[in-house]
Amino acid sequence: MTVDDRGRITLPKHIRDRLQLGEGDDLDINLEEGEIHLRPNRPQFTPISSNKDEWGEEAFLDVGEAMFGDLEDDNGR
Repeated sequence: MTVDDRGRITLPKHIRDRLQLGEGDDLDINLEEGEIHLRPNRPQFTPISSNKDEWGEEAFLDVGEAMFGDLEDDNGR
């Protein structure tokens, strides 16, 4: 890579693909012992809890039912 006249670099496509980086994604930059380190700046996910003791059947829909609702065929199934 080279630095252009405006101080920009272009990350090679295979690196962008591997890190799933796209246009507009944020990167953190750190200097450590004379080296530049770039890291994708992605939100941290926080686990959530429902505080339920029991789950109802609605929590375990199959993919078709979750996407399309409770569909019945011509035979009532």
